Amino acid sequence: MDLVAGSDRSKWIGPCHRAIQHLLLVEHWETASEADLRGWRTEILAFRQQMQTAIKHGRGMHGKFEEMFSKAWEDGRKEAIERLAEYSRRHGDRRAAKRYRRTFDTQLPKECPYLLEHVAGYDPRRE
Repeated sequence: MDLVAGSDRSKWIGPCHRAIQHLLLVEHWETASEADLRGWRTEILAFRQQMQTAIKHGRGMHGKFEEMFSKAWEDGRKEAIERLAEYSRRHGDRRAAKRYRRTFDTQLPKECPYLLEHVAGYDPRRE
């Protein structure tokens, strides 16, 4: 992979994995406030816009969306586990970090439950 193509892909993968992370937070943080949920949904829209912009300016990613989406899922899931564990630690035993991580690792789906077009807000393969 050349440097330009790798850079283009990272400009899409970054916001995609953050969108996935936020989707998981919306679905799995049971004590989230309405303000948290609104904030995450607003950020998801911003991440989707960043993904769309990356596609418009990046030629090196076309035909690689499944591979990139898989990478984004892995990264987004890991970050969601960390964020959920952090939120739980704030409301409980701060020394239980490993336990919270293990709990959320078992609770979150191992395989991505989202379709690419649901995370992106459109089907980038058609752009």
